[in-house]
Amino acid sequence: MKSEVWIERLTVENLGPFVGRRTFNFGTSPEDQLTYISGSSGSGKTYLVNALCWMFDLPAPAISRRLTSPVIEYDHHFSVEVDLQVNGVVSSIKRDSLRSEEFVAPQVSIIHFDDLWVSTAFEKVLSRDSGHASGKHLLYSLTKFLDNLKNRGDFRPIVFDAPFGYLDMRSLSEAFDALISHSAQIIFCGNTHDCRDLIDRGCSMRVLEI
Repeated sequence: MKSEVWIERLTVENLGPFVGRRTFNFGTSPEDQLTYISGSSGSGKTYLVNALCWMFDLPAPAISRRLTSPVIEYDHHFSVEVDLQVNGVVSSIKRDSLRSEEFVAPQVSIIHFDDLWVSTAFEKVLSRDSGHASGKHLLYSLTKFLDNLKNRGDFRPIVFDAPFGYLDMRSLSEAFDALISHSAQIIFCGNTHDCRDLIDRGCSMRVLEI
């Protein structure tokens, strides 16, 4: 089953390290279900995740800091545009930093997880000592969380901002298998090394290098 909500394209302009307009295509075929945004530290991966969150009125700290910074002038504004498919109908939405308060978010949304794992679904398995869940517990919670979404018929796109960095490659590969078995669109940010290892392990995904 294909997600009823699908992000086809993201365009950012003058946001973070992206000078001018940069467009990122996520594809629409079944093979494009999982997109891995690969790049080194500081390349702009988190900015892209924040851009998506900003478009759906979710917390976007990197963008919030820019909006409140006194150094941002009129001719240094930024914008984000998303081409979104909902139940087969494609629409384009744009948000501009100069008119941010006038923006009306789409009726649909996405699910976002970052390194903090603030979702209640994962808080219960976090280690009190380290603040991280073990690979076994995390995979179990991830599977249960995805099952709950599927049982509710919730197939919103899921965006991950590199939350699996402390897992071994086997656990990371199993996590990706669990995500792919869910029918929603998955957008994942991570480093180039893990991306290559996952491909070597046979993970099927669309790779966007930035």
